[in-house]
Amino acid sequence: MDAPLVLTTILDPSEVDDEVHVMDACSEYPLEFYHATERFASPSEVKLDTIATRLGKESQYEGIGFTHESKLEGPTQTRYVLFKNMRQKVEDELALMNSLRSVDAANAAERIILSHFFPDLYGNMHSFGKQSFRCVDCGAKFRRVPLRGKCSKCGGKIILTIHKGGIEKYLELSKDMIDRYGLPLYMKQRIMLLEKEIASMFEDDKSKQFSLAQYF
Repeated sequence: MDAPLVLTTILDPSEVDDEVHVMDACSEYPLEFYHATERFASPSEVKLDTIATRLGKESQYEGIGFTHESKLEGPTQTRYVLFKNMRQKVEDELALMNSLRSVDAANAAERIILSHFFPDLYGNMHSFGKQSFRCVDCGAKFRRVPLRGKCSKCGGKIILTIHKGGIEKYLELSKDMIDRYGLPLYMKQRIMLLEKEIASMFEDDKSKQFSLAQYF
């Protein structure tokens, strides 16, 4: 999703994401900067040479300084791509958080569930309900399964485009994180309701057993 959609040979710094405009461009920090840090001053009070102060000038392309020398001797590949599944990635991330005193691991776990797992679970459930169907042979897509149960173009097998495993892939991980960090009861109740909704979507009514007493 990070692949560039447009390539240009002329770079105008004023047209790029303005987050980079706050990057400092000085070769050293003035003494006033360190005095400001001692009194916990707001960043807006400290005036530094930044990219924003150079926009529209020749200096926006040249003379951009840095404060510390560095060498490209670090890892050339992130560990993130070495993990096989999301559980391994999250577990490694949580292990790092638990080892850092500056990080509230429980709060971080809650944010992961609220900002990533819940939206993914709800989104996949919604997509499953309105998904299309695909032919495994010719790749034709259908909004509804043809009445004869096969592809109307080539007679191939029709399959779902979204499966149960894709919907509930974060379900067990979310439950484990909620129990491990003692997250709010409300979150636990939400995940329980989600689990019931997912189960109801794939429950086979034909194979259910009923007692005769249920009909009286």
